[in-house]
Amino acid sequence: MNNQDNKPAQASTHSSSLALKEILSFNWQRIVEASQNDKHHAERVFQEFIQMVELNHRTQRSPKFYADKLNMTISNLGKICQKVIGYPPSHCIQIRLMLEACAMLKDSKPIKEIVFELGFEAPKHFSKFFKKQSGQYPDSFRKITIETH
Repeated sequence: MNNQDNKPAQASTHSSSLALKEILSFNWQRIVEASQNDKHHAERVFQEFIQMVELNHRTQRSPKFYADKLNMTISNLGKICQKVIGYPPSHCIQIRLMLEACAMLKDSKPIKEIVFELGFEAPKHFSKFFKKQSGQYPDSFRKITIETH
């Protein structure tokens, strides 16, 4: 077989290689776009979740409540939170609740009132939650806060 006879086969192979490269390039671009869209979707859902926590943290502490409101499973909400910030939804809810508790403890309002305003059933539940999150009891936190201001 001479070199002339081989040219059509080489041209065919070359065009097939180009077509394959174009297909692969097109598919890769779709994958990249999908991952970016997924990231944007995750960020949008996470922002919605945080807005809901902001509005409901006093009465709703269950990730299931927020997942239901977002029309998704707890597992999917957890995956989104992990993807965006690296923590589960419960962590976000607890942080927001602790911010509120700390702000309220700076006032002279009785702790029992704070307990019920934050939706805890009993002072001992609030104390246990606060101690677990901060390493100190609410009354100790209040004393330290008042002494430093």
